[in-house]
Amino acid sequence: MDHEPIEEYKLKLKNLSLEPKPEFKRIKCPSCDSIVPADNLNINDKIAKCNSCDIVFPFHENISSLLDSKKPKQEVIRPEGIEIFKYRDELEMSIHQPITLFDVIPLILISFITFILTMVFFKKGIPIFIPLTSWILTMFPIYNLFQRKHHKIFFNIADEYIHIKWRPKKWTRDRKFHLKEIDQIYIKTVHGHNSIYMITNGPDGQKHTKLFTQIMSLSKARYLEQEIERHLGIEDREVPEETK
Repeated sequence: MDHEPIEEYKLKLKNLSLEPKPEFKRIKCPSCDSIVPADNLNINDKIAKCNSCDIVFPFHENISSLLDSKKPKQEVIRPEGIEIFKYRDELEMSIHQPITLFDVIPLILISFITFILTMVFFKKGIPIFIPLTSWILTMFPIYNLFQRKHHKIFFNIADEYIHIKWRPKKWTRDRKFHLKEIDQIYIKTVHGHNSIYMITNGPDGQKHTKLFTQIMSLSKARYLEQEIERHLGIEDREVPEETK
């Protein structure tokens, strides 16, 4: 025998939202621990007045986390001069080697000596092969400066290590660091030169180590920092020594 329900039963479901709940703060008086009403908060000057004990106090530190959370970090687009290659868990980036004093000083010295020998040749009549040899030697540092576009620093993350290589190899030796030791990456600017530092955790405590030095463009340094942290899954946080 069929029975029809006397009443219809409906289950009311709440609307579910996937959006994160907005953060909020209640300001409490530091003297009496009473909640300060919103009418007593000066949002512009970050000053509050407590009705319970009649004191005035700043509250900017109480809402600093709210203010920081509203400032999304701007993503840096890859600037010209940086090459990047990604394959599975491997990341490789390259950047042009900076011009150092070791590249400039030989050119200045040889050019000065060549100038002196040339003047002596015209005035004193020394054998021509002496200034000629000096002119030939001057071509080597000049050629080296023209070849700078092919001189690069390679940064590679693979096999649980960070590898840093200078090619062609100069006075700087190749280095590698274990990924498990890396805590943070940050940028430090000194006298207009940007350097990328790495904080590592070791048995003797934290250590600050240079990864890249003398990066003339801050946008290049920001991009390198961004991609390294993104690949390693490091959450960016402020470091006292970093460039703001």
